[in-house]
Amino acid sequence: MVSPNQLMRLFIELIFVLLGGLLIWVAFNGHFLNVDPRSTGWLLLAALLVVYGFVTASWRGADRLVAVARGGSLIVVGLVMLGLSHARLAWVAPLLIVAGMALIARGVLVAALTLRPSKV
Repeated sequence: MVSPNQLMRLFIELIFVLLGGLLIWVAFNGHFLNVDPRSTGWLLLAALLVVYGFVTASWRGADRLVAVARGGSLIVVGLVMLGLSHARLAWVAPLLIVAGMALIARGVLVAALTLRPSKV
């Protein structure tokens, strides 16, 4: 039986899977040309994601692997966002696909870890 806490975690991870799919869809359709990755807001958000990813990955708790998966995905997405500010146009779509795959992998991994039987 899935507890309400596990169900909420599953929905949160589903959102990350959908966000990763959205990034991949944007990469394939070329809708990224409307965004300026050199703006101050973009760079601040990217730096915030990297810093928060390191904080999340360093949390000490019962489920260390979940914390590393969550933090690692935020670090990858933040670094990709920072890389987009200096990437050539030909590299933008592959970088967005990498960020999307990181979010999808995070969602699937954390969902699987959430559903595993607990050790009592």
